Amino acid sequence: MKLSDLRPAQGSNNKRKRVGRGDGSGHGKTSCRGHKGQGARSGGGTRPGFEGGQMPLQRRLPKRGFPNAFRVEMAIVNLEQLEAFPSGSEVTPALLAEKGLLRGKNQRVKILGDGALTKPLTIKAHGFSAKAKEKIEACGGKLELLDSFMLNGFQNASKIPELRRRVLFTLAMLAVYRLGVHVPTPGIDRQALAAYFEQVKGTIFGLFNLFSGGALEQFSVFLWASCPTSARQSFCSC
Repeated sequence: MKLSDLRPAQGSNNKRKRVGRGDGSGHGKTSCRGHKGQGARSGGGTRPGFEGGQMPLQRRLPKRGFPNAFRVEMAIVNLEQLEAFPSGSEVTPALLAEKGLLRGKNQRVKILGDGALTKPLTIKAHGFSAKAKEKIEACGGKLELLDSFMLNGFQNASKIPELRRRVLFTLAMLAVYRLGVHVPTPGIDRQALAAYFEQVKGTIFGLFNLFSGGALEQFSVFLWASCPTSARQSFCSC
Protein backbone atom coordinates (compact mmCIF):
# COMPACT_ATOMS: atom_id res chain seq x y z
CA MET A 1 0.00 0.00 0.00
CA LYS A 2 1.15 3.50 -0.85
CA LEU A 3 0.33 6.79 0.81
CA SER A 4 -1.44 7.89 -2.36
CA ASP A 5 -3.78 4.89 -2.08
CA LEU A 6 -5.26 6.04 1.24
CA ARG A 7 -8.87 7.17 0.99
CA PRO A 8 -11.30 8.40 3.69
CA ALA A 9 -14.02 6.01 4.77
CA GLN A 10 -17.04 5.98 2.51
CA GLY A 11 -19.60 8.55 3.69
CA SER A 12 -17.25 10.35 6.07
CA ASN A 13 -16.62 13.26 3.68
CA ASN A 14 -19.53 14.95 1.92
CA LYS A 15 -19.20 17.07 -1.17
CA ARG A 16 -19.68 20.77 -0.46
CA LYS A 17 -22.85 22.34 -1.82
CA ARG A 18 -21.86 24.93 -4.43
CA VAL A 19 -24.48 27.65 -4.53
CA GLY A 20 -25.19 30.17 -7.27
CA ARG A 21 -24.32 27.80 -10.13
CA GLY A 22 -27.65 27.91 -11.98
CA ASP A 23 -30.03 25.16 -13.01
CA GLY A 24 -27.22 22.89 -14.12
CA SER A 25 -26.12 22.40 -10.49
CA GLY A 26 -29.25 20.37 -9.74
CA HIS A 27 -30.31 22.86 -7.02
CA GLY A 28 -32.22 25.28 -9.22
CA LYS A 29 -31.67 28.96 -9.86
CA THR A 30 -32.08 29.89 -6.16
CA SER A 31 -30.12 26.95 -4.68
CA CYS A 32 -33.24 25.43 -3.07
CA ARG A 33 -34.01 28.65 -1.13
CA GLY A 34 -36.97 29.86 -3.16
CA HIS A 35 -37.80 33.47 -4.09
CA LYS A 36 -37.42 36.07 -1.33
CA GLY A 37 -38.88 35.64 2.13
CA GLN A 38 -37.38 34.70 5.47
CA GLY A 39 -35.95 31.39 4.27
CA ALA A 40 -34.09 33.02 1.37
CA ARG A 41 -32.17 35.50 3.53
CA SER A 42 -28.70 35.06 4.94
CA GLY A 43 -29.10 34.01 8.55
CA GLY A 44 -32.81 33.47 7.99
CA GLY A 45 -34.99 30.60 9.08
CA THR A 46 -36.82 30.00 12.33
CA ARG A 47 -35.70 28.81 15.72
CA PRO A 48 -36.58 25.30 16.94
CA GLY A 49 -40.15 25.16 18.19
CA PHE A 50 -41.34 28.23 16.24
CA GLU A 51 -44.86 27.74 14.85
CA GLY A 52 -45.34 30.86 12.76
CA GLY A 53 -46.37 33.14 15.62
CA GLN A 54 -49.07 31.03 17.23
CA MET A 55 -48.64 29.74 20.76
CA PRO A 56 -45.96 27.00 20.51
CA LEU A 57 -46.47 23.51 21.87
CA GLN A 58 -44.02 23.89 24.76
CA ARG A 59 -46.09 26.82 26.06
CA ARG A 60 -49.48 25.25 25.40
CA LEU A 61 -48.77 22.19 27.50
CA PRO A 62 -49.60 22.48 31.23
CA LYS A 63 -46.78 22.47 33.75
CA ARG A 64 -46.93 20.54 37.01
CA GLY A 65 -44.64 20.55 40.00
CA PHE A 66 -41.15 21.98 40.38
CA PRO A 67 -37.58 20.59 40.54
CA ASN A 68 -36.83 19.99 44.20
CA ALA A 69 -33.15 20.76 44.87
CA PHE A 70 -33.25 18.81 48.14
CA ARG A 71 -34.80 15.61 46.84
CA VAL A 72 -33.15 12.36 47.84
CA GLU A 73 -33.18 9.54 45.29
CA MET A 74 -33.38 6.11 46.88
CA ALA A 75 -33.10 2.58 45.53
CA ILE A 76 -35.92 0.34 46.74
CA VAL A 77 -35.29 -3.11 48.22
CA ASN A 78 -38.14 -5.21 49.63
CA LEU A 79 -37.98 -7.74 52.45
CA GLU A 80 -38.75 -10.62 50.11
CA GLN A 81 -35.46 -9.90 48.31
CA LEU A 82 -33.55 -10.12 51.61
CA GLU A 83 -34.87 -13.63 52.28
CA ALA A 84 -32.03 -15.01 50.14
CA PHE A 85 -29.39 -13.96 52.70
CA PRO A 86 -28.39 -16.51 55.37
CA SER A 87 -29.67 -16.14 58.92
CA GLY A 88 -27.67 -13.75 61.12
CA SER A 89 -25.81 -12.08 58.26
CA GLU A 90 -25.16 -8.35 58.06
CA VAL A 91 -26.80 -6.75 55.02
CA THR A 92 -25.11 -3.56 53.79
CA PRO A 93 -25.46 -1.50 50.60
CA ALA A 94 -22.14 -2.91 49.39
CA LEU A 95 -23.44 -6.47 49.85
CA LEU A 96 -26.70 -5.61 48.08
CA ALA A 97 -24.72 -4.21 45.14
CA GLU A 98 -22.60 -7.35 45.06
CA LYS A 99 -25.77 -9.48 44.81
CA GLY A 100 -27.10 -7.31 41.98
CA LEU A 101 -29.90 -5.64 43.96
CA LEU A 102 -28.30 -2.18 43.55
CA ARG A 103 -26.56 -0.52 40.64
CA GLY A 104 -23.62 0.53 42.82
CA LYS A 105 -22.39 0.24 46.39
CA ASN A 106 -22.60 4.01 46.89
CA GLN A 107 -26.29 4.16 45.99
CA ARG A 108 -28.70 5.08 48.79
CA VAL A 109 -31.17 2.33 49.69
CA LYS A 110 -34.51 2.19 51.45
CA ILE A 111 -36.05 -1.03 52.77
CA LEU A 112 -39.77 -1.55 52.15
CA GLY A 113 -42.02 -4.15 53.73
CA ASP A 114 -43.33 -6.13 50.76
CA GLY A 115 -43.04 -9.89 51.23
CA ALA A 116 -42.12 -11.92 54.30
CA LEU A 117 -38.87 -12.16 56.27
CA THR A 118 -38.43 -15.31 58.36
CA LYS A 119 -34.81 -15.02 59.58
CA PRO A 120 -32.99 -12.52 61.79
CA LEU A 121 -30.77 -10.14 59.83
CA THR A 122 -28.77 -7.04 60.70
CA ILE A 123 -29.75 -4.57 57.99
CA LYS A 124 -27.92 -1.30 57.37
CA ALA A 125 -29.75 1.11 55.07
CA HIS A 126 -30.51 4.79 54.60
CA GLY A 127 -34.23 4.41 55.24
CA PHE A 128 -36.87 1.96 56.46
CA SER A 129 -40.63 2.00 56.09
CA ALA A 130 -42.72 1.49 59.22
CA LYS A 131 -43.96 -1.87 57.94
CA ALA A 132 -40.39 -3.04 57.22
CA LYS A 133 -39.25 -2.03 60.72
CA GLU A 134 -42.08 -3.99 62.28
CA LYS A 135 -41.34 -7.16 60.31
CA ILE A 136 -37.56 -7.01 60.86
CA GLU A 137 -37.92 -6.59 64.63
CA ALA A 138 -40.63 -9.26 64.81
CA CYS A 139 -38.27 -11.98 63.54
CA GLY A 140 -35.42 -10.90 65.85
CA GLY A 141 -33.48 -8.81 63.37
CA LYS A 142 -31.74 -5.48 63.87
CA LEU A 143 -31.74 -2.37 61.73
CA GLU A 144 -29.20 0.43 61.54
CA LEU A 145 -29.94 3.79 59.95
CA LEU A 146 -27.07 5.24 57.94
CA ASP A 147 -26.38 8.95 57.27
CA SER A 148 -29.30 11.39 57.45
CA PHE A 149 -31.47 12.56 54.56
CA MET A 150 -30.84 16.23 55.37
CA LEU A 151 -27.09 15.94 54.83
CA ASN A 152 -27.60 14.28 51.46
CA GLY A 153 -30.15 16.94 50.51
CA PHE A 154 -27.61 19.71 51.13
CA GLN A 155 -25.04 17.76 49.10
CA ASN A 156 -27.47 17.59 46.18
CA ALA A 157 -28.22 21.30 46.51
CA SER A 158 -24.51 22.12 46.35
CA LYS A 159 -24.38 20.54 42.89
CA ILE A 160 -26.64 23.30 41.47
CA PRO A 161 -24.29 26.02 40.11
CA GLU A 162 -26.62 28.99 40.66
CA LEU A 163 -27.54 27.98 44.22
CA ARG A 164 -23.91 27.22 45.08
CA ARG A 165 -22.81 30.61 43.73
CA ARG A 166 -25.39 32.47 45.80
CA VAL A 167 -24.49 30.61 48.99
CA LEU A 168 -20.78 31.28 48.51
CA PHE A 169 -21.43 34.97 47.82
CA THR A 170 -23.53 35.27 51.00
CA LEU A 171 -20.84 33.56 53.09
CA ALA A 172 -18.16 35.83 51.60
CA MET A 173 -20.18 38.96 52.46
CA LEU A 174 -20.70 37.71 56.02
CA ALA A 175 -16.97 37.09 56.38
CA VAL A 176 -16.13 40.59 55.09
CA TYR A 177 -18.66 42.11 57.50
CA ARG A 178 -17.32 40.16 60.47
CA LEU A 179 -13.79 41.35 59.69
CA GLY A 180 -14.92 44.95 59.19
CA VAL A 181 -16.70 44.98 62.56
CA HIS A 182 -13.32 44.78 64.30
CA VAL A 183 -11.85 47.80 62.44
CA PRO A 184 -12.59 50.80 64.73
CA THR A 185 -13.02 54.37 63.57
CA PRO A 186 -9.89 56.47 64.26
CA GLY A 187 -10.13 59.07 67.03
CA ILE A 188 -12.78 57.24 69.09
CA ASP A 189 -12.28 56.60 72.81
CA ARG A 190 -13.11 52.90 72.82
CA GLN A 191 -12.86 52.52 76.59
CA ALA A 192 -15.42 55.25 77.21
CA LEU A 193 -17.63 53.77 74.52
CA ALA A 194 -17.41 50.30 76.09
CA ALA A 195 -18.31 51.74 79.50
CA TYR A 196 -21.30 53.52 77.99
CA PHE A 197 -22.64 50.36 76.34
CA GLU A 198 -22.14 48.47 79.59
CA GLN A 199 -24.58 50.93 81.18
CA VAL A 200 -27.18 50.67 78.39
CA LYS A 201 -26.92 46.91 77.94
CA GLY A 202 -30.62 46.32 78.65
CA THR A 203 -31.90 49.27 76.59
CA ILE A 204 -32.64 49.72 72.90
CA PHE A 205 -29.00 50.68 72.22
CA GLY A 206 -27.86 47.38 73.69
CA LEU A 207 -30.32 45.58 71.41
CA PHE A 208 -29.00 47.45 68.36
CA ASN A 209 -25.45 46.54 69.36
CA LEU A 210 -26.47 42.87 69.59
CA PHE A 211 -28.08 42.90 66.13
CA SER A 212 -25.07 44.64 64.59
CA GLY A 213 -22.72 41.94 65.86
CA GLY A 214 -20.81 44.39 68.03
CA ALA A 215 -20.29 46.99 65.28
CA LEU A 216 -22.08 49.64 67.35
CA GLU A 217 -19.94 49.03 70.42
CA GLN A 218 -16.73 48.91 68.37
CA PHE A 219 -17.81 51.99 66.38
CA SER A 220 -16.37 50.26 63.33
CA VAL A 221 -15.96 51.75 59.87
CA PHE A 222 -18.90 49.65 58.67
CA LEU A 223 -21.14 51.42 61.17
CA TRP A 224 -20.19 54.84 59.79
CA ALA A 225 -20.96 53.71 56.26
CA SER A 226 -24.39 52.33 57.16
CA CYS A 227 -25.63 54.94 59.68
CA PRO A 228 -27.50 58.03 58.39
CA THR A 229 -26.03 61.50 58.94
CA SER A 230 -28.41 62.36 61.78
CA ALA A 231 -27.44 59.21 63.69
CA ARG A 232 -23.72 59.95 63.28
CA GLN A 233 -24.21 63.48 64.57
CA SER A 234 -26.11 62.20 67.62
CA PHE A 235 -23.33 59.70 68.41
CA CYS A 236 -20.67 62.37 68.04
CA SER A 237 -22.56 64.69 70.40
CA CYS A 238 -22.45 61.95 73.05
